[in-house]
Amino acid sequence: TGTTQLNIPSTASTQLNIHRTGTTQLNIPSTASTQLNIHRTGTTQLNIPSTASTQLNIHRTGTTQLNIPSTASTQLNIHRTGTTQLNIPSTASTQLNIHRTGTTQLNIPSTGSTQLNIPSIGSTELNIPSTESTQLNIQTILYQWAIVLRGQTFRV
Repeated sequence: TGTTQLNIPSTASTQLNIHRTGTTQLNIPSTASTQLNIHRTGTTQLNIPSTASTQLNIHRTGTTQLNIPSTASTQLNIHRTGTTQLNIPSTASTQLNIHRTGTTQLNIPSTGSTQLNIPSIGSTELNIPSTESTQLNIQTILYQWAIVLRGQTFRV
């Protein structure tokens, strides 16, 4: 139920499985494989100009906004409630596994590997302009942390 707008000029395989209520807007000019599995309520906006593989598995309630101009593999597994905003202009592999409640904002302009596993309750804001490998495993409940890693600051 709701409104669905799909604009997919793709020269490769595209698989969309959308079971939900609300509004869905997908703009995917992709030259590689794109697989979207969205089971949720609310609003979903996906803008994925990707030249590599993109796999999105989103099972949640609330608002999801994904902007992924990536030239490498991107895998997103998001099972949560609240608001998720992902901006990932990456030229390398990015894997996000987010199982939590609250608000998540990820801005990752990275030229190296990034792996994020966040089973957390509360607000998480990650800004990672990194040229090296970054692996974050954050399991916290409603705390404020400042993690400095190789000159980068991660506020959780």
